[in-house]
Amino acid sequence: MKVTRFFVFIVISILMIVALPCHAQNLNISEIGTFDFSTDRITDMARVGDYAYVIGGDYDYVLYYYDLSDLASPELLSETPIINAPNFSHVRGLRVFEERLFVIMYNYVILYDIENPVLPVELSRVYSVDYILGVEACSADLYVLASSILYHWDISNPDYPLLQHSLAQSDAWRFHLNDNFLYIWLGSANYSVYDVSNPESMAFVGTYSLSGTAYMARFFAHYVSVVDFSQLFIYDVSQPAQAEVICALPLGDDYFAPLDIFTKDGLLYLVFEQDYYYERRLAYQ
Repeated sequence: MKVTRFFVFIVISILMIVALPCHAQNLNISEIGTFDFSTDRITDMARVGDYAYVIGGDYDYVLYYYDLSDLASPELLSETPIINAPNFSHVRGLRVFEERLFVIMYNYVILYDIENPVLPVELSRVYSVDYILGVEACSADLYVLASSILYHWDISNPDYPLLQHSLAQSDAWRFHLNDNFLYIWLGSANYSVYDVSNPESMAFVGTYSLSGTAYMARFFAHYVSVVDFSQLFIYDVSQPAQAEVICALPLGDDYFAPLDIFTKDGLLYLVFEQDYYYERRLAYQ
Protein backbone atom coordinates (compact mmCIF):
# COMPACT_ATOMS: atom_id res chain seq x y z
CA MET A 1 0.00 0.00 0.00
CA LYS A 2 1.56 3.29 -1.11
CA VAL A 3 -0.17 6.66 -0.79
CA THR A 4 1.05 10.24 -0.65
CA ARG A 5 -1.12 11.39 2.25
CA PHE A 6 -2.53 9.67 5.28
CA PHE A 7 -6.16 10.27 6.22
CA VAL A 8 -7.84 9.74 9.59
CA PHE A 9 -11.51 8.83 9.49
CA ILE A 10 -14.27 8.61 12.06
CA VAL A 11 -17.70 7.07 11.77
CA ILE A 12 -20.36 9.80 12.18
CA SER A 13 -23.51 7.76 11.58
CA ILE A 14 -24.51 4.13 11.26
CA LEU A 15 -27.43 2.66 9.35
CA MET A 16 -28.38 -0.76 10.65
CA ILE A 17 -29.39 -3.49 8.20
CA VAL A 18 -30.55 -6.92 9.31
CA ALA A 19 -28.65 -9.80 7.67
CA LEU A 20 -29.38 -12.86 9.76
CA PRO A 21 -27.74 -14.31 11.70
CA CYS A 22 -25.42 -11.28 11.82
CA HIS A 23 -26.06 -7.56 11.54
CA ALA A 24 -24.64 -5.35 8.77
CA GLN A 25 -23.98 -1.63 9.06
CA ASN A 26 -23.58 0.79 6.17
CA LEU A 27 -20.94 3.28 7.28
CA ASN A 28 -21.06 6.98 6.43
CA ILE A 29 -17.48 8.12 6.97
CA SER A 30 -16.09 11.64 6.92
CA GLU A 31 -12.52 12.92 7.06
CA ILE A 32 -11.69 14.77 10.28
CA GLY A 33 -7.92 15.09 10.02
CA THR A 34 -5.12 15.07 7.45
CA PHE A 35 -1.39 15.25 7.84
CA ASP A 36 1.43 15.20 5.34
CA PHE A 37 4.86 13.64 5.55
CA SER A 38 8.24 14.78 4.34
CA THR A 39 8.37 11.66 2.19
CA ASP A 40 6.15 11.23 -0.85
CA ARG A 41 5.33 7.58 -0.10
CA ILE A 42 3.61 6.00 2.90
CA THR A 43 4.00 2.23 3.08
CA ASP A 44 2.25 1.07 6.24
CA MET A 45 1.23 2.01 9.77
CA ALA A 46 0.73 0.27 13.10
CA ARG A 47 -1.47 1.95 15.69
CA VAL A 48 -1.01 1.41 19.42
CA GLY A 49 -3.71 3.14 21.45
CA ASP A 50 -3.52 6.88 20.82
CA TYR A 51 -0.21 6.56 19.00
CA ALA A 52 0.92 5.25 15.63
CA TYR A 53 4.07 4.21 13.87
CA VAL A 54 4.08 5.12 10.18
CA ILE A 55 6.78 4.10 7.74
CA GLY A 56 7.46 6.13 4.63
CA GLY A 57 10.01 6.60 1.90
CA ASP A 58 11.27 4.74 -1.14
CA TYR A 59 14.47 2.81 -0.42
CA ASP A 60 15.47 5.47 2.14
CA TYR A 61 12.81 4.69 4.73
CA VAL A 62 11.89 6.66 7.84
CA LEU A 63 9.91 5.41 10.84
CA TYR A 64 7.60 8.16 12.15
CA TYR A 65 5.93 8.15 15.55
CA TYR A 66 2.70 10.16 15.92
CA ASP A 67 0.43 11.16 18.77
CA LEU A 68 -3.16 10.65 17.51
CA SER A 69 -4.98 11.60 20.72
CA ASP A 70 -6.29 14.64 18.82
CA LEU A 71 -7.24 13.17 15.46
CA ALA A 72 -7.78 16.60 13.94
CA SER A 73 -4.19 17.63 14.77
CA PRO A 74 -1.82 14.65 14.84
CA GLU A 75 1.52 15.49 16.44
CA LEU A 76 4.81 14.14 15.14
CA LEU A 77 6.93 12.99 18.09
CA SER A 78 9.96 11.42 16.40
CA GLU A 79 11.58 10.31 13.15
CA THR A 80 13.93 7.32 12.96
CA PRO A 81 15.82 6.52 9.73
CA ILE A 82 15.87 2.84 8.76
CA ILE A 83 19.18 1.55 7.49
CA ASN A 84 18.31 -0.59 4.48
CA ALA A 85 20.20 -3.61 3.22
CA PRO A 86 22.45 -3.28 0.15
CA ASN A 87 19.77 -4.87 -2.05
CA PHE A 88 17.39 -1.95 -1.35
CA SER A 89 14.64 -4.19 -0.05
CA HIS A 90 11.11 -2.75 -0.02
CA VAL A 91 9.11 -2.49 3.20
CA ARG A 92 6.21 -4.94 3.27
CA GLY A 93 4.62 -3.95 6.58
CA LEU A 94 4.79 -3.10 10.28
CA ARG A 95 3.66 -5.18 13.25
CA VAL A 96 3.69 -4.38 16.97
CA PHE A 97 3.76 -7.10 19.65
CA GLU A 98 4.05 -5.98 23.26
CA GLU A 99 7.20 -3.82 23.45
CA ARG A 100 8.59 -4.96 20.12
CA LEU A 101 8.15 -3.40 16.69
CA PHE A 102 8.80 -5.55 13.60
CA VAL A 103 9.56 -3.92 10.26
CA ILE A 104 8.95 -6.49 7.53
CA MET A 105 11.19 -6.09 4.51
CA TYR A 106 11.27 -8.22 1.35
CA ASN A 107 13.39 -11.03 2.78
CA TYR A 108 14.27 -9.97 6.33
CA VAL A 109 12.64 -8.60 9.49
CA ILE A 110 14.05 -5.82 11.68
CA LEU A 111 13.36 -6.06 15.42
CA TYR A 112 13.01 -2.81 17.38
CA ASP A 113 12.76 -2.20 21.11
CA ILE A 114 9.96 0.34 21.72
CA GLU A 115 10.03 0.37 25.53
CA ASN A 116 10.63 4.07 24.96
CA PRO A 117 8.22 4.45 22.03
CA VAL A 118 9.58 7.83 20.98
CA LEU A 119 13.08 6.40 20.47
CA PRO A 120 12.86 2.98 18.75
CA VAL A 121 16.13 1.05 19.04
CA GLU A 122 17.07 -1.55 16.44
CA LEU A 123 17.98 -4.82 18.15
CA SER A 124 18.61 -7.32 15.38
CA ARG A 125 17.55 -8.69 12.00
CA VAL A 126 16.42 -12.14 10.90
CA TYR A 127 16.64 -13.29 7.30
CA SER A 128 14.70 -15.50 4.92
CA VAL A 129 15.79 -17.14 1.66
CA ASP A 130 12.52 -16.02 0.06
CA TYR A 131 10.10 -13.12 0.26
CA ILE A 132 8.22 -12.76 3.53
CA LEU A 133 4.43 -12.96 3.75
CA GLY A 134 4.05 -11.98 7.41
CA VAL A 135 5.17 -12.33 11.02
CA GLU A 136 3.57 -13.40 14.28
CA ALA A 137 5.10 -13.13 17.74
CA CYS A 138 4.27 -14.31 21.22
CA SER A 139 6.41 -13.73 24.27
CA ALA A 140 9.87 -15.02 23.33
CA ASP A 141 8.91 -16.58 20.00
CA LEU A 142 8.90 -15.05 16.51
CA TYR A 143 7.29 -16.85 13.57
CA VAL A 144 8.09 -15.71 10.05
CA LEU A 145 6.18 -17.09 7.07
CA ALA A 146 7.96 -16.83 3.75
CA SER A 147 6.62 -18.03 0.42
CA SER A 148 8.06 -21.50 0.89
CA ILE A 149 9.34 -21.75 4.49
CA LEU A 150 7.96 -21.28 8.01
CA TYR A 151 10.64 -20.00 10.39
CA HIS A 152 10.57 -20.06 14.18
CA TRP A 153 13.03 -17.84 16.04
CA ASP A 154 13.71 -17.73 19.77
CA ILE A 155 13.89 -14.01 20.62
CA SER A 156 14.18 -14.34 24.40
CA ASN A 157 17.44 -12.48 23.78
CA PRO A 158 16.27 -10.14 21.01
CA ASP A 159 19.80 -8.93 20.35
CA TYR A 160 20.73 -12.44 19.20
CA PRO A 161 17.71 -14.32 17.77
CA LEU A 162 18.19 -18.07 17.63
CA LEU A 163 16.66 -20.03 14.77
CA GLN A 164 14.72 -22.98 16.23
CA HIS A 165 12.86 -24.39 13.22
CA SER A 166 12.84 -24.01 9.47
CA LEU A 167 9.97 -25.97 7.94
CA ALA A 168 9.10 -26.30 4.26
CA GLN A 169 5.63 -24.84 3.67
CA SER A 170 4.48 -24.61 0.07
CA ASP A 171 1.42 -22.75 -1.24
CA ALA A 172 1.12 -20.55 1.85
CA TRP A 173 -0.79 -17.27 1.57
CA ARG A 174 -1.10 -15.99 5.14
CA PHE A 175 -0.97 -17.23 8.71
CA HIS A 176 -2.32 -16.47 12.15
CA LEU A 177 -1.27 -17.26 15.73
CA ASN A 178 -3.98 -17.79 18.35
CA ASP A 179 -3.29 -19.29 21.77
CA ASN A 180 -1.23 -22.39 21.08
CA PHE A 181 -2.21 -22.90 17.45
CA LEU A 182 -0.61 -21.52 14.31
CA TYR A 183 -2.98 -21.50 11.31
CA ILE A 184 -1.56 -21.32 7.78
CA TRP A 185 -3.95 -20.57 4.91
CA LEU A 186 -2.97 -22.55 1.81
CA GLY A 187 -5.63 -21.31 -0.59
CA SER A 188 -8.31 -23.39 -2.31
CA ALA A 189 -10.18 -23.68 1.02
CA ASN A 190 -7.29 -25.54 2.71
CA TYR A 191 -5.35 -24.69 5.85
CA SER A 192 -2.66 -26.32 7.95
CA VAL A 193 -2.36 -26.17 11.73
CA TYR A 194 0.66 -26.43 14.04
CA ASP A 195 0.56 -26.84 17.81
CA VAL A 196 3.17 -24.44 19.22
CA SER A 197 2.41 -24.94 22.92
CA ASN A 198 5.93 -26.35 23.23
CA PRO A 199 8.15 -23.86 21.36
CA GLU A 200 11.01 -26.34 21.24
CA SER A 201 8.95 -28.83 19.27
CA MET A 202 6.38 -27.49 16.83
CA ALA A 203 3.84 -30.27 16.26
CA PHE A 204 2.06 -30.59 12.94
CA VAL A 205 -1.64 -31.10 13.70
CA GLY A 206 -2.92 -31.58 10.17
CA THR A 207 -4.22 -30.04 6.96
CA TYR A 208 -7.95 -29.43 6.68
CA SER A 209 -10.44 -28.24 4.09
CA LEU A 210 -13.46 -25.97 4.25
CA SER A 211 -16.46 -26.56 2.04
CA GLY A 212 -16.89 -24.74 -1.26
CA THR A 213 -14.36 -22.61 -3.08
CA ALA A 214 -13.37 -20.36 -0.18
CA TYR A 215 -11.03 -17.44 -0.80
CA MET A 216 -10.19 -14.05 0.80
CA ALA A 217 -9.43 -15.81 4.09
CA ARG A 218 -8.96 -13.59 7.14
CA PHE A 219 -8.22 -14.96 10.62
CA PHE A 220 -9.22 -13.29 13.89
CA ALA A 221 -8.97 -14.99 17.28
CA HIS A 222 -10.07 -18.60 16.64
CA TYR A 223 -12.25 -17.72 13.65
CA VAL A 224 -11.67 -17.48 9.92
CA SER A 225 -13.87 -15.60 7.47
CA VAL A 226 -13.93 -16.65 3.82
CA VAL A 227 -15.82 -15.63 0.71
CA ASP A 228 -17.50 -18.29 -1.42
CA PHE A 229 -18.91 -16.57 -4.52
CA SER A 230 -21.66 -14.26 -3.20
CA GLN A 231 -21.58 -15.38 0.44
CA LEU A 232 -19.35 -14.69 3.41
CA PHE A 233 -18.83 -17.60 5.81
CA ILE A 234 -17.34 -17.39 9.29
CA TYR A 235 -15.91 -20.60 10.74
CA ASP A 236 -14.94 -21.45 14.28
CA VAL A 237 -11.61 -23.29 13.92
CA SER A 238 -10.78 -23.65 17.61
CA GLN A 239 -11.09 -27.39 16.96
CA PRO A 240 -9.10 -27.51 13.70
CA ALA A 241 -10.38 -30.93 12.60
CA GLN A 242 -14.00 -29.87 13.11
CA ALA A 243 -14.37 -26.38 11.65
CA GLU A 244 -17.90 -25.16 12.32
CA VAL A 245 -19.85 -22.57 10.33
CA ILE A 246 -21.23 -20.00 12.78
CA CYS A 247 -22.39 -17.37 10.32
CA ALA A 248 -23.35 -17.18 6.62
CA LEU A 249 -23.95 -13.77 5.06
CA PRO A 250 -25.39 -13.28 1.56
CA LEU A 251 -23.39 -10.51 -0.08
CA GLY A 252 -25.74 -10.01 -3.03
CA ASP A 253 -24.87 -9.20 -6.62
CA ASP A 254 -23.85 -5.63 -5.75
CA TYR A 255 -21.17 -6.80 -3.31
CA PHE A 256 -19.45 -9.55 -5.24
CA ALA A 257 -15.72 -10.00 -4.63
CA PRO A 258 -14.68 -7.73 -1.72
CA LEU A 259 -11.35 -5.96 -2.09
CA ASP A 260 -10.42 -6.55 1.52
CA ILE A 261 -11.71 -7.90 4.84
CA PHE A 262 -10.48 -6.80 8.27
CA THR A 263 -11.59 -6.65 11.89
CA LYS A 264 -11.57 -3.79 14.37
CA ASP A 265 -13.15 -3.45 17.82
CA GLY A 266 -15.52 -6.39 17.43
CA LEU A 267 -16.65 -5.46 13.91
CA LEU A 268 -15.87 -7.28 10.67
CA TYR A 269 -15.40 -4.82 7.79
CA LEU A 270 -15.83 -5.65 4.10
CA VAL A 271 -14.49 -3.26 1.47
CA PHE A 272 -16.02 -3.36 -2.01
CA GLU A 273 -15.27 -1.58 -5.24
CA GLN A 274 -18.10 0.63 -6.40
CA ASP A 275 -18.24 2.32 -9.82
CA TYR A 276 -14.51 1.62 -10.30
CA TYR A 277 -13.53 4.81 -8.43
CA TYR A 278 -15.01 4.50 -4.95
CA GLU A 279 -15.02 2.01 -2.16
CA ARG A 280 -18.10 0.97 -0.23
CA ARG A 281 -17.74 -0.50 3.24
CA LEU A 282 -20.05 -2.68 5.26
CA ALA A 283 -19.46 -3.59 8.89
CA TYR A 284 -20.78 -6.79 10.47
CA GLN A 285 -21.15 -7.23 14.20
